[in-house]
Amino acid sequence: MSNSLTIAGIVVPIIAAVAGAAAQHFIPRFAQQRSATRAGLDKLVNTTWDAKWYMHGRDEPYVVDRVRLRELKRGKLRGIGDGPGGEYPVELAAEDHGVLRGTYEASGQSKYDMIGSIVLRRDVGNSRMEGQWCGFSSENTIVAGRVEWSIAT
Repeated sequence: MSNSLTIAGIVVPIIAAVAGAAAQHFIPRFAQQRSATRAGLDKLVNTTWDAKWYMHGRDEPYVVDRVRLRELKRGKLRGIGDGPGGEYPVELAAEDHGVLRGTYEASGQSKYDMIGSIVLRRDVGNSRMEGQWCGFSSENTIVAGRVEWSIAT
């Protein structure tokens, strides 16, 4: 299982980097479509999300927390996650077709110490997002898995 976790930890960031580079290459070409896709980002400001973070190959969430998206500035959503280890910053940027990519940094929080990247695809109604996360743990190992965000009730 550690081999598959290691492979996933290597493959996910590579895919994210390639997707990011492709998006940067096509931005000028699809600027009008991108603007239309981003139009819904303002609806995500001041929303709170229930987030479930799963480790690769596991059915139960590793962490369940809340993320509050507070501001939209220069095309980036900024917010605060609040988990079992405390608060941590989250930053998301919009890509085409409802995709958000971003970073998080939960540090000083014992076993929940982690810094990494996240890629989310939002649904049409902006009430759910699903994707993948990958990061370094406090033991300096690469960990990864799927993530599910839904509007907090």
